[in-house]
Amino acid sequence: MPIDQSKVVKGGVYATPSNQELKVVDILPGDLVKFDARSVNGSKWHPHSVLGKEPSREKFASECERIVSLPKP
Repeated sequence: MPIDQSKVVKGGVYATPSNQELKVVDILPGDLVKFDARSVNGSKWHPHSVLGKEPSREKFASECERIVSLPKP
């Protein structure tokens, strides 16, 4: 089940159904999400780019199944 897009915030880490963790690096103008990715086994974070196009916050949220951690307020 996708997460609520209002929960996609800078510094948040999210898990996908395909055993990846995605860390939001920035929310860009136009509500686009810049993120890094790693496998859930704790490997290093790697910048993620899909042909230079970041997904919308809505699309990003639809690809995630749960929140791993959120930044402290």
